[in-house]
Amino acid sequence: MKKRLVSLILCLGVCLSLMTVSASATGFSDVKSTAYYAKPVEWAVSKGITGGTTPTTFSPDNTCTRAHIITFLWRAAGSPTSNTFLMNPYLDINEDAYYYQAALWAKERGMVQGSTFAPNTPCTRAEAVEYIWRYAKSPSAAEVSFKDVKAGSVT
Repeated sequence: MKKRLVSLILCLGVCLSLMTVSASATGFSDVKSTAYYAKPVEWAVSKGITGGTTPTTFSPDNTCTRAHIITFLWRAAGSPTSNTFLMNPYLDINEDAYYYQAALWAKERGMVQGSTFAPNTPCTRAEAVEYIWRYAKSPSAAEVSFKDVKAGSVT
């Protein structure tokens, strides 16, 4: 479980990165071979967790949405089928959306709640970590403090 969690965190790091790069070692013109996330991109693409935004670009500077992050986690978990919902529980998702099964899976596991999913909302680092934590069944952890995060903050 720890190895999978580390892999998921690396995948999210790729998506949330803000570095500008050029050249390629991964097949993407915008992922430089020396970029700290080059190997995680290669891994995530090889595992089918993510792909490029085009056949030749990865777009590492793009903002990830809730739909992206939940879909990455769902694919990393093996793209399981949800058996809980007979009807679409979301008011803002069509059943033909690429992230529909991922959203059902996340709701079934308690990773997301409510009747709206807000798929196009940018996903903050805090939300991404919360999804990973819930995926890991909400394990306890040592208390840490960050100077840029207020106590009790959810974003």
